Amino acid sequence: MTAVNRPPRALSGIVKELVLCFYIAMVLLMMDRSLENIYPFFLYSTGKRIIDLWISFEMHMHVWLKWIIPSVFVIWVIIRKFRVRLGFLLPIAGVYIAYLLTSAISGEVTFRWWNTTELPLMMYLFVTVQCSSRKGLQRLAFTGNILYSLLLILNTVFILYPHLYDIISGWSPDYFLSADNLTGFPMFFGALMAFLDGYYNHSNLRMYFYFILFFLNLALIHCASALMGGFFLLLYIMIPAVRKIFQKWNFNFFTILSILLCLILVGVSFFFFSSGKAPQWLYDITRQKRSIMIRLLLWCGITKEIIIQPIFGYGLGEDAAFFARPDTSLTYNAHNAYLQTLHEGGIFTLGAVFAVLALFAHKLKTCQDRKLAGFFAVIVFSDLIMMQSAITSWFTWYPILIIVQIASLVCTEQEVME
Repeated sequence: MTAVNRPPRALSGIVKELVLCFYIAMVLLMMDRSLENIYPFFLYSTGKRIIDLWISFEMHMHVWLKWIIPSVFVIWVIIRKFRVRLGFLLPIAGVYIAYLLTSAISGEVTFRWWNTTELPLMMYLFVTVQCSSRKGLQRLAFTGNILYSLLLILNTVFILYPHLYDIISGWSPDYFLSADNLTGFPMFFGALMAFLDGYYNHSNLRMYFYFILFFLNLALIHCASALMGGFFLLLYIMIPAVRKIFQKWNFNFFTILSILLCLILVGVSFFFFSSGKAPQWLYDITRQKRSIMIRLLLWCGITKEIIIQPIFGYGLGEDAAFFARPDTSLTYNAHNAYLQTLHEGGIFTLGAVFAVLALFAHKLKTCQDRKLAGFFAVIVFSDLIMMQSAITSWFTWYPILIIVQIASLVCTEQEVME
């Protein structure tokens, strides 16, 4: 058997790959709404030339990509003569149309609808094109894994050496990635990129490296919602029986579990604030952890408002923070995806979300590759768990819908992937 020497890759091919990977990295960094609160995006007015150049670059790239991404999508559709796979792009668009309609009915159509819709839409278009071919998916997974690994390295370094914030800008956020209760969402999206990198590029080393960083950052940040999601992911990785559950069970079951969790949280909040008969241990916990008490207050008060106007909600309004905390001047978002959606878009909009999740469940059920289906299931379920107490309120369902869209394009028969 003779060895076959592969010809060296042409320089033009290398340059092409570098340009495409740079494009993917910029889209993920600038347009991924899970990273909207990343530390470098807030470095204004430092007076340092290098930081001013970064902010200028970030702002220009942000504007350019809002034109480049839809242009690439249109060109792709035309080149393919409209014979393209859109995945769940149209059902996902239906969620945003539901938000628009309910806001119009309530008389609250504001700039916020476009603000809430525009940037997620760019990402949905981007992954639709990127996941249309095996090579595009491989590039996305490789670049995404590298980028999110780098972000977790930086997050770790800034946690261990917080004086670096003073050296750079003098302003110190909760964490390099985001506020503590929002760090889980980019970390879990990065986990998906790492898994797909290992799966399609056969790079287990890069995948394992990311997951080491992932669990290290969970421990360092110790955000309760992220730890809850990470717990299920850890069980999936470590215990074969748990993997089989996620690989075999219909995802509708996991959606129902998340709904039951929401009902339990609402029930506890009513028991705590409405009956005044909560057990002593619950009072002890809320005294020690004030954020729990605030959430119980929010869930109780917001649910009472939802009951008054349940079908179409109150509209998106001017701000995602709409609940005025009693005896203070502070306003909050719902800190719960289901309650936020019911308040802003009512049962009508939440029904649109459930329709997409049902389509996702069907896609996983029919996916021939159970390993692939199982990982998508555990990632989305982990996000659903996190969204019971912490959400990206301006982009409530984006962290899940972007993964659902990728799954709709990836969890298919392999011969469809060109």
